[in-house]
Amino acid sequence: DVKGVDCGGDVAEFLTRVVSQGKTKLRLLYRGDVGKNRSARRYKYYNFPKIRNTDTMYYAEGCSYVVGTETSLQDLNSRLSEPVSMSRFRGNIVVKGSTPSDEDDWAYVKIGQVVLRKVKPCQRCLLTTVDPDKGEKHSQMEPLNTLRTFRLLKEPATLAKLWSASPVFGISMAIDVTGPVAVGDKVLVARTSKNPALTVF
Repeated sequence: DVKGVDCGGDVAEFLTRVVSQGKTKLRLLYRGDVGKNRSARRYKYYNFPKIRNTDTMYYAEGCSYVVGTETSLQDLNSRLSEPVSMSRFRGNIVVKGSTPSDEDDWAYVKIGQVVLRKVKPCQRCLLTTVDPDKGEKHSQMEPLNTLRTFRLLKEPATLAKLWSASPVFGISMAIDVTGPVAVGDKVLVARTSKNPALTVF
């Protein structure tokens, strides 16, 4: 449970109308000092060694940033009868110009002065089957079912068993160096394959 300052009735009415077409009442909460008295999320089922005590957040579930790539989305869409948009995966940063699933090998991402650290692969749930523009769930559970055919973890065995129905798409990241980023910024990566000590498992 978290607390926040209610942003008022006008904002609530707007969100309710625009986001849920009046079906679900929504309110916007604001929290200023987001890091105060908030600890990093630790996963009870698996110890991800790259999570640090300083990786605090307030309203996010597990990590502050999700990074995906356009080519991974294109690869997925080539397998679907109905293409989906990146909004299904709620990424903060979408990178252009890599190969499909190249982000699996990224340990660090640098954009300008900003440095992001990979905490874990981003496991995907039923929310990916809901069209964010219409609020409707896909009758065939897509794209989740297709992702399960080629994006389930194989290693490490313990996590592969725990995530046996949760395919991965994109990477969950924490921030080590802050700063501004903008569309079109150059993206540099440090690879796990070249730096085995940086593995997230």
